Amino acid sequence: MDFYQLSTRFTLVMLLIVSLILFVGCNSGDPYTSPIPQGLSVVKITPQENAQNVDIRSSIEVIFENAVDAKSLNDKNFIISDRRNGNVVPGKIVWQPESKKAVYTPLQPLAQGRDYEVAINQIKGAQGEFVPPHVFRFRTALPFEVVKINPLPDSKGIPVSGALKQEILIQFSDSLINDLIPSRFYAFEESIGEQFSTTLDAQITYNETLKALSLKPRLGRLKYSTRYHVVLKDVQSVNSGRIDEVRYSFETEMARVRSVDPGSQSLTNLTTVPISILFSLPVDRNSLQGNLKLRRFYGFQQEYIWPESPVYLEEGEGTRVTYSTASSPLLSGTRYELFIDGVRSVNGERFEEFKSWFETRN
Repeated sequence: MDFYQLSTRFTLVMLLIVSLILFVGCNSGDPYTSPIPQGLSVVKITPQENAQNVDIRSSIEVIFENAVDAKSLNDKNFIISDRRNGNVVPGKIVWQPESKKAVYTPLQPLAQGRDYEVAINQIKGAQGEFVPPHVFRFRTALPFEVVKINPLPDSKGIPVSGALKQEILIQFSDSLINDLIPSRFYAFEESIGEQFSTTLDAQITYNETLKALSLKPRLGRLKYSTRYHVVLKDVQSVNSGRIDEVRYSFETEMARVRSVDPGSQSLTNLTTVPISILFSLPVDRNSLQGNLKLRRFYGFQQEYIWPESPVYLEEGEGTRVTYSTASSPLLSGTRYELFIDGVRSVNGERFEEFKSWFETRN
């Protein structure tokens, strides 16, 4: 190989080396190729992934690793939807730069007891960083509501003693926050036939097993012949449910006259027969005055004037009241009517109106 050929080959090799150097150098410093931005992570979400019993008034919060481009926070890239039907929840998105937090506030409360999905996609960092898609789910709290009321609203003749004795009770679908109960559950008692009421003297009890509130009268029972107005205000569940107000009324059974002697529609040979009435409760003696009448059945119905005070005898849970007619005999061959109205128990319970009649023989 002559000198000319060696020189040519050497020249070609040098040119190839220089070309490689220039190619590498130009690409390493190419001003038209941007470096790939670093990723930007989501560091915290609220509610947490798969959270349960989330308050239906909750906002959704997402905290990023660094600042994001607020323009990329829109209803196309930050979506909350109902997993049951796919409906998107309309809301307002606010970017809080100091905490690097995006807050999505629904325009209306979420549905109760439902599964929701939050999808974050195509959000960019403030420097163009890539934010990987992020999806999480949560479930809102079940409805907080009254599931049972006892006695039933607008009911009448509610038993207050014996095997069927009832108490004021409201049962809920969720547990209550105990320290918010006092002064928010009470009742007024109004004697049937009157227009004034007093607050029921009662102890409030809460049964966590039943999730029920009760009003237990310090008397040991509800009063007879009474209309109760029950009020429940602003109670909250442990899962942020709220009931603003519940109001209802009911009436208890009447206090009764158990028996009379002489019996109703009976005949008696005696004009000096004693008149005996057994009341179901201890009687307020003052309430008998003018409210227990014996009068002729026909005509002008002239009233019999009791000649002396009655005799009282506590009998069982009630009182027997006996009037003597010995010093002022009844008329023979006359029908008499016994009329009772306005008599009360020692606890102010009104006895039902009562009428009966008997007849003396000639």
